[in-house]
Amino acid sequence: MPAVLSDILTEKTELTIFYDLMAKHLKNGVPTASWVDTTNVGLSLTHLLAEELYQDREVMRLIAKSMFLDDATGDGLTLLGKSQYNLERILPSFAMGKMVLSNVASAPKYIFIPGQLVAGTLGDNGVLFTNVDGGTLNPGGTLTLTFQAKSPGLSGNLPNDTALDLKTSLPGVSISNPIYKDGTWLIRAGADGRSDELFKVECDGQWGIIGSECNEQAMVFWALQPPVGYQSSPVTQVRVMSNFLNNGYWPGAVTVIVGNDRGPLPKSDADAVAGNFENPEKYGIGRKINVMSLKNLDVFIDADVNIYKTANVSVDEIRQSAKNSIAEYQRLIKIGQILYPQKIGARMEDANKLAIRDVVLGSPLLPIFPLYYERPRLVLRNVNYNLV
Repeated sequence: MPAVLSDILTEKTELTIFYDLMAKHLKNGVPTASWVDTTNVGLSLTHLLAEELYQDREVMRLIAKSMFLDDATGDGLTLLGKSQYNLERILPSFAMGKMVLSNVASAPKYIFIPGQLVAGTLGDNGVLFTNVDGGTLNPGGTLTLTFQAKSPGLSGNLPNDTALDLKTSLPGVSISNPIYKDGTWLIRAGADGRSDELFKVECDGQWGIIGSECNEQAMVFWALQPPVGYQSSPVTQVRVMSNFLNNGYWPGAVTVIVGNDRGPLPKSDADAVAGNFENPEKYGIGRKINVMSLKNLDVFIDADVNIYKTANVSVDEIRQSAKNSIAEYQRLIKIGQILYPQKIGARMEDANKLAIRDVVLGSPLLPIFPLYYERPRLVLRNVNYNLV
């Protein structure tokens, strides 16, 4: 069996280290049975030593994991990518754009300072923004201010003219996000940042671009790079198909399908990503390449989720847990991946393995076979939660 890092530096809990130390005390004849109070110096020092040894061991494990691409995570992976692969990791960024405040004629004059206002999409769980500059809003007038999302990521990249409301109560004042310039209200798009999984794909892809001519690693690498003029890449989903063009076999051609977790890219983004493969060409003289955006394939889920009454878990809690479990499964689904009904049912049961007795699917009943450019998108449609 091949050696793995955990074989060399095994994981130990603080409690395990404490018991190891106590065993050594006993072996040395120390009367640990008399250490019955936490104020005992021996017991206290042993606990402190166990805590320090545990923390030091975890730091060693983190450093050791950060030396290997398969094991590295978080900041350790970021440092590994920079030092060994010469890659800067794309970090999360906050969406920022211009929103317009409108005041009715009968309302008072308002003077705003940065950070005073909170606006967002409708509902209690909407995307929130706060103003980063200030100004004066006169009765019957309008005021354009710059707002930044409170959380980083793509969720802040709202469409133009999204239904918004002010979370900061101001009588007579409404807010909107019409086009500011260049067809959008945004002056800086938000980005989710590069996940550990995708950053590892980028690092691994560095080997593929050395003297590459249409190898799959290189194609994935270039698809994930920020296009010219972009701070981050709009791509999180990539599929490369060799010897394939225009829906069929084509020797020497390659089709690259791109998108993100929400679905297809806007045409401007897809065109920009296609530019990553040009100037100079990354696919060899005389080759053909087609970069296209994925399409969502909605898979509607109808089901009965049967919950044990004796589990003492509310239906609302199970409903939310099931929604979260399906969302987590959705993130794992790739372009062109076949979906099996039993897998969907199992993921719903994973929401609470003890409380959910079973899941009876009404749809889908047969495997879902997407087209090569489609990514299945799970949609909870008619789901009944029954106490049994």
